[in-house]
Amino acid sequence: MFSRKSSPETAIYRTAKKALHDNQHAEKKAGVTEETDTYVALNDAVLAAEKNVPWYRR
Repeated sequence: MFSRKSSPETAIYRTAKKALHDNQHAEKKAGVTEETDTYVALNDAVLAAEKNVPWYRR
């Protein structure tokens, strides 16, 4: 049940999460303090991908 197998859904989730974190670091470095359209779009992508990934793989 808790094996280290990776699924396409998990890969999509991890890619979306990495993009969100990379954007977060770039916006923080640029001094952006409010939510941008890019942040909202990336966050929505993470939330959509998260629904297909079990909690123990997040």
